[in-house]
This record gives sequence, C-alpha cells and structure tokens, in this order.
Amino acid sequence: MAQTADFFVSYTSTDRAWAEWIAWQLEAEGYRVVVQAWDFTPGHDWAHEMQEATTKAERVVAVLSPAYLQSGHGEAEWRVFYAKDPTGERGLLVPVRVAPVEPPGLLKTRVYVDLVDQEALGARAALVAAAQRIRGKPANEPKFPGGRRQAAPPFPGDLPAVERIGSGPLEEFNATLRADDMGTRRTLSTAISASLRQRGFSERDVEAFEIALRELVDNVANYVRSDNTVDLEIGHVPGWKYHRQEGLSLLVTDRGEGFDFNDALLKLEAELLQHGVEHGLLRAYRLGSLLDQVSTNPHAMGWMRERIPQDVPGVFEERIIPFVMSYRHEAIRIWREVYTFLQFEQYLKRSQAFMELVFDPLQRPSRKYVGIEIVGQGWTGALDWRRILDELFRFARNNERFDKQFLLFADTGPSEQRGLRQYCESQGIAMFEDASAIGKMKSADVSRAVEKARSRKSRRK
Repeated sequence: MAQTADFFVSYTSTDRAWAEWIAWQLEAEGYRVVVQAWDFTPGHDWAHEMQEATTKAERVVAVLSPAYLQSGHGEAEWRVFYAKDPTGERGLLVPVRVAPVEPPGLLKTRVYVDLVDQEALGARAALVAAAQRIRGKPANEPKFPGGRRQAAPPFPGDLPAVERIGSGPLEEFNATLRADDMGTRRTLSTAISASLRQRGFSERDVEAFEIALRELVDNVANYVRSDNTVDLEIGHVPGWKYHRQEGLSLLVTDRGEGFDFNDALLKLEAELLQHGVEHGLLRAYRLGSLLDQVSTNPHAMGWMRERIPQDVPGVFEERIIPFVMSYRHEAIRIWREVYTFLQFEQYLKRSQAFMELVFDPLQRPSRKYVGIEIVGQGWTGALDWRRILDELFRFARNNERFDKQFLLFADTGPSEQRGLRQYCESQGIAMFEDASAIGKMKSADVSRAVEKARSRKSRRK
C-alpha cells in the first residue's frame, strides 16, 4: 500500500462476491478501499500485504458470515482494529452481516450493518450510512405510539394513490412531490420498481431506475421553484430501428433556473480524473441509455434506459475475461456488465476518465487474457466495432495497471471479417475464426497464438 486507505475489507474466500460489492459501493462514494481480490496482485507476498493493510487502513469492514466467524485469519484481522478502538467510540471496526449469523465474543457488542434479505439499493444506503456514521433518524415523523390523535392534513404534493402505479400503462403515470420529501420518493420508487418487475424488467434495470430517480431529484433540488416541488413523469419507450430494445423514461422537472448540463458533466469528469470519485449525476448517466437536458424553461432533465439483455453469450472459456460485441443482441458485454449499443454511443462522447469507469471491470479478475468477440453482422446506423476497439486499446495503453493480453474471435460478414483480420494484424492480436476449435484449445495453444501475432506485427514494422 503506497498510501493510507479509508477501509480494509476483511473477508473469507467464500464471501468474495460480497467483499467486492461492498468495496465497489464504498469507492463509488469516494473512499479509498483495500480488498484482497483487487489489491493483492500476483508476485506480491500475501502476509506482507495483509500486514500493510491492517496497519495503514483507517477502518476495517468485517464481512460476517458462518465461514468468516470460523476463520482464524479473519479474527486476527478484525482484532487489530478492535485493539485500536476497544470502546467502539471511533467506529474503526464496522461489522457487515451478509448471512444470518450471531456474532460471538467481543464482536457481540458491536452494532453491525445488516444486509441480510436487503435489496441492492437499501443495502447500499445502509452501508454508506455506516461509513459516514450518519444517525439513524428517519426521514419522516414517526407515528404517535399512544392513543388516537387527529391526523395531520396530507401534503398536496404527496402521491394520491401509489397502489395504482402497477395497474395501468407506465406512460400514464406522473406525480408531484417535495424535493426534500425522501419518504414519498422512497414510496414512489418502491411502487414503480414493483411495477417494472411485473413487466419483466430485470433487477439491474430496476436498480438503475431507482438510482437515477434519486440522483436526478437530488441534483435538480437546488433549482426548484418557490413551492419546493418537483414534477415526475414515467413513460414507456417502444423499440425502434437499430436500437430495438424497449425502455423506460423518467422526466424530472423542477421549473427553476436549472443548470448547464454539459458544463456540469465536464466539471464532474474532471473531478473524477483528479480524485477518482464518481458523482451521482455521472452515475445516473452511466446507468442510463440517455440523459440530457430536455428544456431550460421550465428546467427538465430526461433519463431513459433500454431493457438490458441479460444473456450475451461468449465462445471463450471461463479463464478468459469476456468482451463481447453482439450485433444480434445490439449489446456489449464487458466481464459481467452488459450495455446496449445506444448506451455505448453516449459513452464514446465522454472523457477518458468516464471510459475508465466503463472498462475498469476488465482489470479486476486475476486472469491473463481478455477475449474480444465480434459476432453478427453490422449495418449502417449500428455501432462500429472499430470505434470500440480503438477506445479499448487506448485504455489499455494509458493504464499502467492493465496487465492483460488480448485475443479476438470474429464471426461477422465477409467484408467485416477481412477488416478485422487486417486490424488484428496491425495491433499484434491473435484472431480466431472457428468457435468449435476454441473450446479445444489449451493454455499453451493460446500463448503460441499470441506470440505468433506479435511476431507478425514486428515483421510489418
């Protein structure tokens, strides 16, 4: 560790997925995080790295599960921070429960963050609140626990009947709420999310909507009119030529002065490049297919997300990190994330710092190769594979942490296939064109193909 970290995530291999999710959420909030899966790279000494992490990190997140509570290494890690803060006043030890267990011994006295049976959005909020040491005061006044009392008149902007959201077409729904009314916003978000699930939208689509709703309302809240209200309109977007996925739209109108959206994004991207912190507006942009300033008088922000394909299969085996560009699905898969072509068209307009957010998952797995796949035939109006590959290789060249090698499989139209052969030869990338043969290859075969491609590039020079 070259510098002090805010958090060290302590976990067992059984809970690696939870540890990575927790680390990602904390880094998205601007914290510096050390986690073994990402930071203990091949060639380094594990014991030394663990000593550095427990010594230099300010706080520890202990990922509580049955396996963790039986781990001697896990206990040794959290006890370091317990010794630094035996009374818990400084909050250096943050237990996060990811399975139904009861902490024993000294851990029993520490209040934990409970992620058991939580949905992603609620789990993230609980984790961030613990990191920020926020009081647990509710957003709305608690109900009077005593006898009967006269109910206060409802705020005129509250939702009149949330139950109706799931019964009719989405495009018929609109609502007005106070910009600072988080309770009504949560009620609205929960009801619409349930409606989206009924209509077959995936959990990733639903989570993207929930985050975008929160971030857009938060960002326009500074520009509301004098009565402090925000208008929301939810709509259904049918598929269309070249971008055929149906989608969901969200229009947030504050009727205030508004802000220069393009200028705001440029400033946020500059901050991202300098500090590595992703602002909420950038997060909403990344999770949507479109985000723009619809009007300035009244000021309104429009967000849209296409239904993201959940299955974009690849031909390379599991030891190779997939980067799949599928014309049939009109989607791009980067490791475990899937984006539509329309999303990527918007991404290509953004800065280097923004694109690093998109490509970053490729350098997370401790694997040697990235397997690029270009499948299906493109056409005029669809995203060009060359633009994507140029950005990908620029990212790899400019990122000192990137230590992977590229392979490429192509199954496209004849002219594109020829173009890809020439492109791969110029880049020194091994190209494969027989999907059935790839499954039979061994690691040595892949290494020979990579070296052969590099030699061809050298001879061309």
